[in-house]
This record gives sequence, structure tokens and C-alpha cells, in this order.
Amino acid sequence: MVDQSYAVTYEVVQRPDGRFSVLPVGQFAIANDTEAYDTREEAEEALFSLTETLDERASDLPIIKPGGGQSVS
Repeated sequence: MVDQSYAVTYEVVQRPDGRFSVLPVGQFAIANDTEAYDTREEAEEALFSLTETLDERASDLPIIKPGGGQSVS
């Protein structure tokens, strides 16, 4: 069993230049090296990918992804 002693929640925020970034909830400043996305949809896709990666790391079981090499006989 995986010990989850802390959890981080992320959100999509709009930057002053109109682009979007994924930041931990409550973070006040956007660092200069933070990834910027042109649309909210791109940022939400990045957030989904980040969340999926963190969930996979926190679990002892692999996440089965559609089209990930499994086949139906």
C-alpha cells in the first residue's frame, strides 16, 4: 500500500499575457520557467496528463490506458 502523507491539487490559471499555465492551488506567483499554453484546452490536457502521471506513481497497480498495447481476443 502506498503511503500518501500529502496531496497537491493543481488548477489551470490564466497568465497576464492571456496564455494559460498549470499551477498548484494557492500558488500566488507564476515562475518565469513555468510552462505556458496558448489555450485553456491545451493547459487542461497538460493538467490531465500530470494528474494521470501522479496517480500512477501513487498506486501499486498500473493504470491501463485504452490502446496501450492490450488486445481483445
